[in-house]
This record gives sequence, C-alpha cells and structure tokens, in this order.
Amino acid sequence: MNKLKYPTVLLLLLALNISVYATGIEKDFIHVFLNSFNTGKIDSMNSFISKHYHPNISNDKERFQKVSLSFGTLYDEFGPLEIHSIQYDSTYKSDKYFLKGTYTKEWVAVMFVLNKEKQILGQGIWKLQMPEGEKNRHLSVADLPIYLDSHLEELSQHDFFSGSILIAHSNKIIYHKAFGKKNPNEVLAPDSKYPVASITKLFMGIAVARLIDKQLVNPNDLLSEYIKEYPEDISRQVSVKHLLLHTSGIEMDDSRSFRERRSVVKNLNDLLQLHVAYLDSLNENRRINFRPLNHYDYTNEGYDLLGIIVERVTGLSVEGYIAREICTPLEMKQTSFTADPGMYGKTQYDDNGNYYPTQWFSQPFKTGEAPLPSGGLHSTTSDLFKLYLGLKKEKLFKSDWIKRLTMDTVSTGGQNFYGYGLEGKMYNNHLGYGHSGGDISGVNAEFRYFPGLDLFIVVLCNRNRSASDLVFHISNMITSK
Repeated sequence: MNKLKYPTVLLLLLALNISVYATGIEKDFIHVFLNSFNTGKIDSMNSFISKHYHPNISNDKERFQKVSLSFGTLYDEFGPLEIHSIQYDSTYKSDKYFLKGTYTKEWVAVMFVLNKEKQILGQGIWKLQMPEGEKNRHLSVADLPIYLDSHLEELSQHDFFSGSILIAHSNKIIYHKAFGKKNPNEVLAPDSKYPVASITKLFMGIAVARLIDKQLVNPNDLLSEYIKEYPEDISRQVSVKHLLLHTSGIEMDDSRSFRERRSVVKNLNDLLQLHVAYLDSLNENRRINFRPLNHYDYTNEGYDLLGIIVERVTGLSVEGYIAREICTPLEMKQTSFTADPGMYGKTQYDDNGNYYPTQWFSQPFKTGEAPLPSGGLHSTTSDLFKLYLGLKKEKLFKSDWIKRLTMDTVSTGGQNFYGYGLEGKMYNNHLGYGHSGGDISGVNAEFRYFPGLDLFIVVLCNRNRSASDLVFHISNMITSK
C-alpha cells in the first residue's frame, strides 16, 4: 500500500481507450463544477458526474465510484473551494484551475479533459499545488500563535478541524491548544489522549534500533532467525531491514477477511498464526515465487512482524518493552496501548467498514485486544513532545537520533525517504522528519520536526484528515520568503 505522497495526486483519463479531441474547459464550466462540489453533498457531486462525464465513465459503476470518491475525499480534506486563477499547462495542453479552500486556505489545482462533445474524459487533481508565481503568506514564529487562534477556530466552527496541537521552537513550547469536541458532551483539551495510529511505527523503529545498538538484533538478520513458524521460502529471504524500510513485500491489506480478523486478534502469537494462514493472499499475488520487493511499499504487516521479533528477543511484551525503553525514561505517562473510552472519532466508515464520502459517523475509540506494533498506541501532544525532546537531547541514543534512525533508507518518491520508522519529507524546500498516522476510523496524526527551522509540530485529531495538511500549511507559511 503506497501511502499518499504530497504535494500531487493525479487522476487523469479515467475513461480508457477514448480519443481526446479537445482539451481544456470552457471558462464557465468550473463554476458548474464548484456549484455542485461546494454543497459538500455526495449526491450533488454524483449528479455532476452523471450529467457531464462520458458514458464510459458515468455508466460504468467502478469508474463512476472512482471519480465520486476523488471528489468526496477532496471535499472532506479541503472543504469548499474558490477560484483563484487559471494557468495553461503546457505538459497536458490544457487550462489548469487553481482553487483555494474557503476555510482551509489550502491550494488545489483541477484540470478536466474533454472531447469535442464537451464530455469529460477524466480529471487531474493536484493537492497543495500553488499557482506559478504565487507566494504564501509569510509569518514569523512569534506571529504564528495569533494566526493559529483565528485559523483553527474557523476550521473548527465549520467542522474541518477537531484535535490538539503543540508547536515548539528551539525546544520551547510556543503553542498548545485544542479545538472541537472529545465526544458529544465534552470539549477536547490540549492533552486529550488520542490514538496515534502509524506514529506507533516511530516507536517501533526506535525500539529495534536500540536492540541493534545492544547487538541483540542485526538489520541484516533474516526473519527465519527469529520466527521459525514463518514459511522458509519467505523467511529466508526477508531481513529485519526489509521490514523496517517497507521493502519486504509482505502485505495482505487487499484481503478484507484478513483485515477484519487482524482487528480482533488477542495477542501477537495469534497475529502470527493469522499471517501464516493468509500468506496466499499477499497483495498482487506475490506468494507465487516470492521475492522481496526491495523498493518501498508501505505495509503494516512488516511492523507487526517487528513487534513479534522484539517480544522474542527481549522476553517482554511489545507494550512492556516500549514502556521500559522509551516511555518510562522519558516520563511519558499517558502513552500506552489503552484508549480513552470517552474519546470519540469522527469517521466516514460505518460499522461494517463501508466508506461514505461526505457522510460522517461518530464512534468511541476502543482498546485493541492485542497491542498492534504497526499502529496501536495512544498518546497526548505533551507526551509526544517529551519523545521529541528525549530524542533530541540524546536520552535514547548516544548520537544524533535522526542519523541513527536513517542509517538505512529507501526512497519514497522525489526527495522523500523512509528509515527506521522515520519519514523524511520535503515541505516547501525544507526537510521534515517524523511520521504521520491515520486517515481511517476518525484518526489523523502528525509528528514532524524541521531541523532547518528548529521547529517541532505535533497534531492529533479525532477526525479523518486535517493533521498532515495543517502541518504542511504551517510549514509553508514559516518557510516562505
């Protein structure tokens, strides 16, 4: 599963095998689209698709749903959009419309491809792409709190942000607030406890790196050295490094049955048995003549296997090892695999896992039966700030933590890369280190440090989307000149 990479998402020519007679779009057509899109109602967006798309799309259930999903998720992330400008794109020989979120203040570029009958053959959507020559508003670090008070209050009032945010500059907290509701009867507090989803992988990367430092694990060790139950045609090829870097190819998220059963396993040994039982369901039929991918393909399964390795090497549970090696020395008292039962998530997935763009469901976060190493931790903004400080002040490693967790890396596209549970991602020409989490079940989280600015940002949300975009928004304003 390739994680979404900013700043571009491109969906183009969904109507396959159709000749393009004319590209571009009449100047008033974008208004027709926005009149539908800005309602925030999927039925209105679907009506636009039915009326204006080529029958090869509008009459094809799978293609129709792809377009509908792209519009629905775009609205949930960026809200209503306003036209800013039009620029001709020489690559696609068509006009590109630059839009900006009414409340989110973020950029989106849209292009439609038409035939001579003015039927839409496909569309391009570029998230967070700014018009050429345009510059973001620039704020000093000192001015940031005043801006965020206004911006986040507006986002919260229009239901585009619900969560807690902490920002530190030069190791000192300069902003720490919460907006929105914890549940229908309580408001969120700055230190409310949220699921952090895949930020758990950062903890696992740290945990394994500490075992490597103690010479209890070698990154080149094979899976077969630790987990004898795994089929040898896989375990004798996949290394610890493969698991850390998401390059193993062990991934089963295409199997809904596997995902459903994984969510209710009682311990990691049960999870291991589930892995072995479902290996024939490896994504893209990789089980046949299995070979490690040796390139990045994001997978939860690899980090769950790392958790099993940690348990077998240390004799402790994953939860116990993380507590002993990370949380206790850094006094992170609110970080565990236990949920706050009063915290609700706002999600577009119903109880059966069906997805409904622009429709929301609220449900309490639950403590999982098993402490899943790939995404089961819950924490607070203050605790994650303690983690950042502990790493920066070399309390967990006797050297620079970024160098330690990026001693091996794999490209994730462009200038971005992944190390030992640590992402390196470019934001407006500045490199940010950390990890994101969520986008499902009402969880969205971002942990990010910008060494060039000495700026740390952590955002925890109980709503699908918001955290990553907000960090991108802040870093753009601080880094723009």
